[in-house]
Amino acid sequence: MRVVDIEKTDILPVLLEEFKDHLRIDGADEDASLSSFLSVAVQLIEQRYDMAIIARSAHVLLDRWDIPGKVKERWWQGVAEGSVESLFCAGKFALLPVKPLISISQIDTQDAAGDWQLWPAANYTVVQGLEGGVNRKSGNSWPVPECAKGGIRLAVTYGFSDTWNGIPASLQQAVLMLAAFLYTNRGTSQTGDVFMASGVKPILSPYERKRL
Repeated sequence: MRVVDIEKTDILPVLLEEFKDHLRIDGADEDASLSSFLSVAVQLIEQRYDMAIIARSAHVLLDRWDIPGKVKERWWQGVAEGSVESLFCAGKFALLPVKPLISISQIDTQDAAGDWQLWPAANYTVVQGLEGGVNRKSGNSWPVPECAKGGIRLAVTYGFSDTWNGIPASLQQAVLMLAAFLYTNRGTSQTGDVFMASGVKPILSPYERKRL
């Protein structure tokens, strides 16, 4: 699986002004420094919680469809029940490794010659959100690539919003608080959990990955 970002919305100008208001800083002398702390805060949250705050377009390259359910579970438990094709074709929902999913503009699979073949949009619907993916319509089969690596390509848009005001208020607050913490403690050695120290961990708790 590989996610290749193609284009990312630049919300930094709007975010910078709100950050300066948050810190009660006037003038433009520190704009470059403040912008870097904002970028770091956004990256830390996105990496920690495995999600995109800022909307972007990307290509998702898969080796196989990630299909939750009993068929997949049997294979992961080491019991190869049925053919490999049955693993691909069972189930009607395939989870995608980008979140939150906004849209899918195209799905292709690669043939043995290396050419990409379109899987028509009439064969599926898109499930948006933090657990987003592809719903295969009844009467259709999952397209199986003829190459072993990255043979499924999806053109997607994912993230919470392409505007700062469209991002949930809790995430806005978390970004500002974390960036302010990093800015206030610049030049000091931080060995603990910056999410806990900055106070953003409780705010971000709804986005914690649930583990069994």
